[in-house]
Amino acid sequence: MKKLLASTILFAIFLFSATAFAQRTTQVADMNDLTGMERTASQGAAWLKRSADDLEGRAMVNVDGEGIPYTVWWVIFNHPKECLDTNGVVLDPVTGDIVTWCNLDDLFVEAVGGAVINASGAISASNGEKKKKKKKKKDGGSSGRGVVNTSFELEAGEAAGGDNEPCCFGLLEGGNGNGAEVHIVVDEHLDFASWPIDLTTPQTGHRGAVFLSLEE
Repeated sequence: MKKLLASTILFAIFLFSATAFAQRTTQVADMNDLTGMERTASQGAAWLKRSADDLEGRAMVNVDGEGIPYTVWWVIFNHPKECLDTNGVVLDPVTGDIVTWCNLDDLFVEAVGGAVINASGAISASNGEKKKKKKKKKDGGSSGRGVVNTSFELEAGEAAGGDNEPCCFGLLEGGNGNGAEVHIVVDEHLDFASWPIDLTTPQTGHRGAVFLSLEE
């Protein structure tokens, strides 16, 4: 009887796990340079695993140097089709594929349901390239190339901000993990007016990846 009960419990756990796994979808995208004229130059990759009520992401990206602080941000558009009323969809000029339905202006359109939420942070490491000389930059990092590799998660309904956080706003709406357009943005922090504010407030964006809604 005990063996039968144990087998039944194990089978139920396996069945539940298999069902939960089947409901998760993985997307992969380039991490693009968001600075200057090289906005489409790939600087790494990111993946997003999503279900109806949670997001899990990972960013693996080349950055300006080692020893520099970076923050990672969820930028979420819960209802991306509503972005069409602001600026219209952005298409790839070569392939004609949809790049994004939404941009910065759409974050503040109520019908879009925009959100900006801190995801993670990291000090960049060396990417392993050998350099003849290391010149120290004024921010403390070296002049060589660096890399950031970090993972993060977000549950639906988990609101941004709090009593001790100056930023940000919005949330992933419950049951909408597959319907939202999700951007992962990596910010670089070189000059500090205030460490607590700078490291908890998004800047202009250094690298970024776009994950389109699965319900287009």
